[in-house]
Amino acid sequence: AVYTWLIRHDNEWFHKNSPVVRDRPRRPIYREKIGWAERDEALLAKMKFIVESELQSSKRPTRITKERLGYSTGAISIFRKGIEHLPKTKEYLAQAIETRDAYRKRKLAWGANYLISNNEPIVMWKLMKVAGIPDKMWGKYWEFFLKEQRNSYTYPLERPEMSYQ
Repeated sequence: AVYTWLIRHDNEWFHKNSPVVRDRPRRPIYREKIGWAERDEALLAKMKFIVESELQSSKRPTRITKERLGYSTGAISIFRKGIEHLPKTKEYLAQAIETRDAYRKRKLAWGANYLISNNEPIVMWKLMKVAGIPDKMWGKYWEFFLKEQRNSYTYPLERPEMSYQ
C-alpha cells in the first residue's frame, strides 16, 4: 500500500530513490532430453502388470479404461498429451481397453464365481444383480451366459423360465 501511495503522489521521488534495476545475464535453459524409448518400455511394463492383475483379481471387476490405466501408472498427462511418442504403449493400450460389453461379460463371470463361492444357485436375477447388469439388458447377457459360460461352472444352473422364483 505504501508503494502505491508513493507512486501516485510523488512518482518522481519514488523512481529517483528506488534502487537501480540491473540486467543480469540470463542462463541458458537446460532441458534434459526425454528418453521416449525407455519411458515407453517402462510404461508398457506397468500397464501389462496392472491389466493382468485386474483380469486375474478375485475382487469385483473394474473396467479397464484409458483414464484408469493412466491414473494407475501415474502417467495420465502423457496419455492425454504425448501418447504419440510411445508407440508400444499406444498399441497395447488400444488392445487392453475394455468395451462396455466385454466388461459386463467379465462381471458376469465374476458374479457366477461369487454366487458359487457363497453356495447360492445361479439364478438369472441374482446373477444380474450381483454383476450389476442394467435391467433392460438381462435377457441378452443371460443368453450369453447360458451359451458361453455354462460349461465353465459345476454348480447346477436354473432354467431361465424358472429364474423368477
